[in-house]
Amino acid sequence: MASRVPGSDETLANLFPSDEGLPCREGTALLLSFAKHRPSDFAFLKPSDLVDLSTSALDGIAEWDAFSGHYGTCELCHA
Repeated sequence: MASRVPGSDETLANLFPSDEGLPCREGTALLLSFAKHRPSDFAFLKPSDLVDLSTSALDGIAEWDAFSGHYGTCELCHA
């Protein structure tokens, strides 16, 4: 089982409007992996960082690239 990232549940809820919901299971796992490996970067994420993933200041960070590649193409994440 993955270790918990302090504050990640609250941050996830703030990143995704309740009417849109969280990303799919895989997308959420990838985002939490980013949070685990880059907690200070994760703490500063804003919903606007998820709008245009290709221009994110986080581009080039392996865990972010894995999440953004999935999130940007997954139909379940944008259901």
